[in-house]
Parts: sequence; C-alpha cells; structure tokens
Amino acid sequence: MKREIKFRGKRATGMWAYGNLIEMPKEYIKGCWQRQYGICLPENEKIIKVDSATVGQFTGLLDKNGKEIYEGEIITIKDYKEEKYVRKIIKYIPKKAAFCAANITELHFTAWEVWHPITQKYINELNFEVIGNIHDNPELLTQK
Repeated sequence: MKREIKFRGKRATGMWAYGNLIEMPKEYIKGCWQRQYGICLPENEKIIKVDSATVGQFTGLLDKNGKEIYEGEIITIKDYKEEKYVRKIIKYIPKKAAFCAANITELHFTAWEVWHPITQKYINELNFEVIGNIHDNPELLTQK
C-alpha cells in the first residue's frame, strides 16, 4: 500500500491548509533568521504561507471514524487495564523512523522510549479517535 505524502499548516487566518510542503525564503524575525514554510494547494497550485510551528505530516493512517491522522494530533484510546480513556499525542520520531504515539502524561520524560510506533492495525484494535490537536486544543494536553 502506497502512503500519500502531504502536510498541513495553519494560515495566518487560523484556517488549515493541506498539500505539499514548500520551504520559503528565510525571514528575519525577532533578531534572527527563521525558516518559513508554505503549503502548495493541490487544487490550484497556489502557495499559502503557514506558521512553521504548526506544520505536520499526514501519517497515512486513519482513526476509527476515517479521519486522517497528522503529526500533532491528540487522540484518545480506551485503556482496558484501568477502564478509562487515555489521551495520546502523535509525532514522528526519527530514532524509531516511524510515526509514534505517547501518553500525554509521559511527555515530561525526555527519552524517546515513551513513544510507540503506530500502525493501522494498532489504531483499529485500540479504536483511536482524533479529538483535537496541539495547536487548536492545547487544553487537551492535560490528562483528566
């Protein structure tokens, strides 16, 4: 199965743009040169400048509702041991060469061992559901 490579990033308007990632000329911001990105929209090939901090890649995976999962998503799964729902965050981990999930309660650990690779089979078995993302819903980063 071939994975679709695409990205998303937030526009200045707060709306998400989806498409190919384009590196734009660096800008001098707050006393230093910063890398800037744009998203090339597939429907008209228009390049939209996006906030570099919000750029995330599509994992090629879908949650239980068929929603695309991107880096930075906050998902929930049922923890059958403790009979409660647990929130996880999605991120690409270079040392594992994979998109991974980690419990948000473990994010204070700096070790990459808290990140676990995800697959569509794993997502289906644990009924992953996207409930938000770190940019639009930072309040979800605290476990209730």
